[in-house]
Order: sequence, then C-alpha cells, then structure tokens
Amino acid sequence: MAGLRAGVVAGRAAIGVGVALCGCASSDPLLRVEAAVFTPSFDGDVGLSSSTVTDAETIDLVSALDLGDTDVVPYLRAEIDLGPFNVAASGFATSQDGTGITTADFGNISAGSTVDSEIDLTLAQGRAIVDLIDTNLVKLGLGLAVEWVDFELDSREQTLGLTESVDVAQLVPLVAAHASAGIDLPWVMPIRFDLNVAGMSLRYEDIDGTVLDVEALLRGDGGRFGWFVGYRHALIQSDGEVDGQDFDGDITVSGWLIGLNVRI
Repeated sequence: MAGLRAGVVAGRAAIGVGVALCGCASSDPLLRVEAAVFTPSFDGDVGLSSSTVTDAETIDLVSALDLGDTDVVPYLRAEIDLGPFNVAASGFATSQDGTGITTADFGNISAGSTVDSEIDLTLAQGRAIVDLIDTNLVKLGLGLAVEWVDFELDSREQTLGLTESVDVAQLVPLVAAHASAGIDLPWVMPIRFDLNVAGMSLRYEDIDGTVLDVEALLRGDGGRFGWFVGYRHALIQSDGEVDGQDFDGDITVSGWLIGLNVRI
C-alpha cells in the first residue's frame, strides 16, 4: 500500500505539471513509463526534546536505533518529452524497524532506554524542466520541482511503555536541474546517462533546513522498450517544532535501482 501511495502521488504531480505545459509544445509528446526495484537504506540522526525550551540531542539512526537495514521496494517513474520541455515524476516508499538503546533523551524517553522503533518515509517528486542546451549528444535544463515528504518515526520504550513520535508530511518546492549525455554505438542500442538534481534550503511549514534529491540513471533504449540502472540519494535536514517539541533531523535515504521502461 505504501508503494502504491507513492506512485499515485507521483503520478498526480506529473499529470498536473504536464497539463500546464502541454499547450506550449508543438511536437507530439513522448511518454515513458518505468518500473524498477529499489534498495534504499537510511542513515543520519534525529533528536527530539521534551519541550520547545530545551535543545534536542541527536541519536544515530543506525548504530543506536538499529534502523540501517536495506529495504527492497517498488520504484515508479514516468517522463513526458514535450519538445523543449521535460516533465517527470517518481516515487517510492520505504520502512524499517529495529531495537536499540537511546544515547540521548528522546522526548520523554530517557537516555539509555531500550526502544523498539519504526521509521517510514514516502518521497514523491514531480518536476518540469526547460532545455537550455539541446544537441544530439548533450542536454542541459533548469526548472522547478515539488517534493512530497511524508516522514514518521515511532519509538516505544520496552519497560514502561513510553512512546514518542515524529511525523512530518508536506509538499516542498525545489529548484531542479537536468543533464543528459548520450551516444549511439554501432550494433548496440543507444546508451544515455541522465542526472536529475532538485534541492533548496528553505524554511517552509514543518521544514526549516535543506532538502536535496539526486537521481543518476544509465539507460539503454532499444525502440519501444528499454532498461535502466541507477542510484538515488535524498537528504532531509530539518530543525523545527513537532507537537510542542523541538525536532532536529539529518536523514538520508539512498540505494541502487534497476528497472525496465516502455514508450507509449
């Protein structure tokens, strides 16, 4: 259900941006639908104070909370080529659970407590790019993106049953860039490398910090069908207030992916 939710959000973002730009393109649009297997894992640290008047000390997600395993999840992507305009959307959802020992106070849970924790993250991005350089070998474009960030961390202390949670869900505006380089090899399908970057440092609702999302893909397109392999890295750095408590997070999720695509 979480993977499907990410795909639906990403699809809605792509459709919304695509409709806004369709009237600007003179050529027939090229739609590429893609599905992949993604292997994300978490890294970083989080902190939660007991109130807004005390500072949050951070706890490592991997070494302290045991939330660093690798997940295997669906990765959905769609891309529309509208001449000088390029519209794309992608999305995934991942979760981890583990048992660890807090190295600092986490809300009302004291340092040194044994806790069962679960972390859930859904990321869905839609972007619109205008090509500034468009040749047979190289493309370079700039544009805007929106990213849906749905992050939740729940921890339960084993002895007394105390619970604490951090829940952030919001749409974040970003600046986006796209670079592509391709080559047609004799007797081999065309090969292309795509680099997509979206990010911004901002203060917006629950997020006061930096969001950076990088996607690197190597593609082989042979007619209607093709393949791709790549890597995605997302960084969410945020200070803020959640339910009357100060929150400090520096969270990354990244992993390899491999998939297939079809042109429609």
